[in-house]
Amino acid sequence: MNPLSATSVIADDDSTVLPDAGVRRELLHESRENIFARLAKVIHDALDHMSEELTTLAFKKTRREEQQALLDAVSLVRTRRGEIEQNFRRAFTESFERRLVDTGTPVGERVTLAELSLVGDEAMDEQLTVDRLVRRAKTRLDPDEVLGMRARMAALVDREWFDEEQHPAAPEVVFEAIKRVLDELDSAPQVQSALLDAFEPHVSAHLNQIYKNINERLRSRQVLSRIRPRVAVAGNRKDTAEPRGGPPQAIVAAVGQCGTAWTGM
Repeated sequence: MNPLSATSVIADDDSTVLPDAGVRRELLHESRENIFARLAKVIHDALDHMSEELTTLAFKKTRREEQQALLDAVSLVRTRRGEIEQNFRRAFTESFERRLVDTGTPVGERVTLAELSLVGDEAMDEQLTVDRLVRRAKTRLDPDEVLGMRARMAALVDREWFDEEQHPAAPEVVFEAIKRVLDELDSAPQVQSALLDAFEPHVSAHLNQIYKNINERLRSRQVLSRIRPRVAVAGNRKDTAEPRGGPPQAIVAAVGQCGTAWTGM
């Protein structure tokens, strides 16, 4: 096999000349605060609607335990809303900052479902719930905006690129932050699941617009004004740039499975 792997961002014309380090620091601070503020508003607005949404859903349930979990979720939202909002910003900020400097876990070293089962069925169920919501959120994302975030956020911190699941504002980061907040509230698993499900449509509906806003701001400041993928064959590291007419379908499929890195055009 000759799997494709990521290679570095290469400045091969004037459009890829990045701002100096001081400007990049300013842009990183601006982007970070923009992301934090917009996500905080998403969570705030979601909490505005969740009591009504969860109550309506509870009355549609026929099983008593499902009804009770939803009503308990309503009670939690009403009594601890301020704590949820404050703790979300802290949890997301910590994860965002960590991913800026973390190189990430190689795909081959990620925990498998079999390994995850060793820590208990409840923990596995919780992780599967988060994974399900992440997948749902990703269906609402524009791939070009995701690729822009991966390349431009990496450029601001002088990195080659971010894996799709590892960039600082990835859906994984958002839902894991929400999960941490709910863990800290010591809520029952059924209540946590109800709240995670309730947050998902609100996050999914707005995350792409957050990406778009950041990409537009960075692109206007000459941070990778144009982006195209580059791939490398694992083993010999020979780079292959995308033709100007677009990559062959075989390359597109391989990139979707194995990842890409980015370079300005």
